[in-house]
Amino acid sequence: AATKAFQQSWSQSLAAELEENNIDVFCLRPGLTVSEMSSYTEASLFVASSKRMATVCLNSVRPFAPASFVPYLPHAFLDTLNSFVPERSAWSAARKVNIGKH
Repeated sequence: AATKAFQQSWSQSLAAELEENNIDVFCLRPGLTVSEMSSYTEASLFVASSKRMATVCLNSVRPFAPASFVPYLPHAFLDTLNSFVPERSAWSAARKVNIGKH
């Protein structure tokens, strides 16, 4: 999570610095994807296939896009909902989920 937060913040700062040179910087935040690393083996509404995610990401890169964004619509919806959850509550829920996995 810390690495992802750093990449997002760094991309936004880099985009602001390079804007006057007409250089676009994007940080795509893809979310859950079917892969060996994620352990998800089947696609669903909130877990995209790798092919679908690659297509959505490549089609999302365009001039004047935000420096950091979630290209897959179901993940963007969850990301928006998450922005309304107090940070302390989100971390508490994440800890409970991770404890249940071990």
